[in-house]
Amino acid sequence: MKKILITGASGFIGSFLVEEALKRNYEVYAGVRSSSSRKYLTDSRIKFFETELSDKDTLKQKFSETEKFDCVIHNAGLTKTCKNEEFNTVNFQYTKILLKHFRKAIKNRKNLFT
Repeated sequence: MKKILITGASGFIGSFLVEEALKRNYEVYAGVRSSSSRKYLTDSRIKFFETELSDKDTLKQKFSETEKFDCVIHNAGLTKTCKNEEFNTVNFQYTKILLKHFRKAIKNRKNLFT
C-alpha cells in the first residue's frame, strides 16, 4: 500500500484530499497542527502526522523519525489574512522550511520517499 502525507489535512480542501486518498487505498498520514480540528478526519484508517511548520527543530526531528512516503501533497497555507507579512510567512517561508527538510532527508539517504 502506498503512503501519502497530506499537509493542511484538517482544512476544507485537505479533508477532501484525505478522503480521496483513502478511496484510492493509500495509507494516509494527515499533516495537522496539534491544535487543529479533526472534525472532518474521523476515518479510523487516518494516521496523524502532528507538527508545526513554523517549528524548525520539531519538524527536523519529525522527518528524521518518520516512515517513508510515496507521495506528499503540501496543502497547508493561508487563504486570507489582514497582514501580507503573515501570508508570506505561512505560504512561502514555511514551505521553504518543509522543502529544506525534504532535501536534507533525501541527501542524507534518510529518504522520505520510497
